[in-house]
Amino acid sequence: MLPKPKDCTGCPYAIRSRWWVPDEYVEGAEVLVLSQNPGADEEAGRRLTGYDGKHRLYEPHPPAPLIGVTGYDLGRKYLPLAGLERGHSVSLANPIRCRPDGEDKLPPTTDATLRAAVEHCQRAYYRPPESTRLIVAEGALALYAATGEDGTDSPGHKISRGIEGWRGWVLPWNPPPRPKKVWSDVWTPTPGEVIVFPTFHLAYLYRSPWYTPVSQRDWSKVPVILKGRWPEPFPEIQPWTPQLWPTPAAFDTEYYSIEGRDILIRYSLACRNRQGLPALWVVEAEAHVTPPSIPKSLTTIFHNVEADVDHLSRLLEPHRVQLKMEDTMHLHAVLLPDLDHDLDFLGSLYARTNRWKHLLRTNPRVYAGGDALGTWDSYVPLSQELERDPRVRKVYYDYQLPLAPIIHKARGYGLRVVPRRVEQALESMDRVQADATLAAQAHVGWPINVGSPAQVSRELYEIERVHLTDLGRRRPA
Repeated sequence: MLPKPKDCTGCPYAIRSRWWVPDEYVEGAEVLVLSQNPGADEEAGRRLTGYDGKHRLYEPHPPAPLIGVTGYDLGRKYLPLAGLERGHSVSLANPIRCRPDGEDKLPPTTDATLRAAVEHCQRAYYRPPESTRLIVAEGALALYAATGEDGTDSPGHKISRGIEGWRGWVLPWNPPPRPKKVWSDVWTPTPGEVIVFPTFHLAYLYRSPWYTPVSQRDWSKVPVILKGRWPEPFPEIQPWTPQLWPTPAAFDTEYYSIEGRDILIRYSLACRNRQGLPALWVVEAEAHVTPPSIPKSLTTIFHNVEADVDHLSRLLEPHRVQLKMEDTMHLHAVLLPDLDHDLDFLGSLYARTNRWKHLLRTNPRVYAGGDALGTWDSYVPLSQELERDPRVRKVYYDYQLPLAPIIHKARGYGLRVVPRRVEQALESMDRVQADATLAAQAHVGWPINVGSPAQVSRELYEIERVHLTDLGRRRPA
């Protein structure tokens, strides 16, 4: 163990722990992984080398970041996806370099004491090599330490400015106490800027393993970011109704509701030409004119078709158009039902530009255009994935999409409920849950609560060490 240096004097955590773990910097490395704070293994100088069955194997090692369980998984599963190797091409650091009160868990990033400790620790010990171009921020604390973003300035709407919202996107290096950025446009890195790339902390994946493929995709993005191939600049917005309505194209609307009526504010259209270059229109409702030329058959891609299709029908009057509808929300739901399906999340996986959803108030036209462009960029890879599985394709086209207009009407008129059928369904679910509980208890040998995600996750992923890829292979299509 390493006693705290004198530079810790003045930190609010200085007297709450005795030991300290230094950063691990590699001269010439372009990437720095910024994590959270040391665990017991890092503090004690124990490096995890593998497993003997369910038992962990350790070897002595100087105190260093990420040498315990998360560090073991980082080196084996995630750094290779990024083309990185520990000790050669990547530096490792923590915003907090001690274990306050001997605990791994820290308070939320809104805690004033934690913020003061982060600022002190960064001033005292943060010394990355000049070659650092990209910081992979693992988790909420690393995001705050690198950018000041903590999710606290988004009241009144669902757009997150914490790790849940910024994961998978990029931001400029802007550590506290610098003022937090006020965004009015989509940020695209320029040569020489240090880029921050947030992703989930690996410890979070142990509690929520269904996000493991998402994090794998994030780490695979690292080489693409370093090569300057992502994100692309946000395209120029055309403010007028297109002379020839594009097909296929993504379509989105902004509207408000009053007295049961949806009043259109603006709409956006997006597609890409044969060269892969984007075309984007954002048209204010009062500026719309009936297009002189519209194909008799239109393929239109929505994200939540129920919200936008009526607006599109009114915009295309009096043309008689045969409309073929696609929907990225429903498409993602049948392909990856365990994940989020909102457009901000899909964009973090598939969009070619950087994040736009946080511009709802500061730049509503870019926000609107980003929705259409993000829908288009999401549809292309999702539709390709759909074609690989005929059974899921059938669910999407035969059941999911046809239900959309029915659900849309039901929201206006309501659904007839038969109480007797509801009671029968609940009784059936209770019997299934009771049988599942008995089977689970017989398997593990103790009274596990199958309704507790924490207990089930611990049994599967910590005790039995079942991998998500194994579950994926077992899951029926």
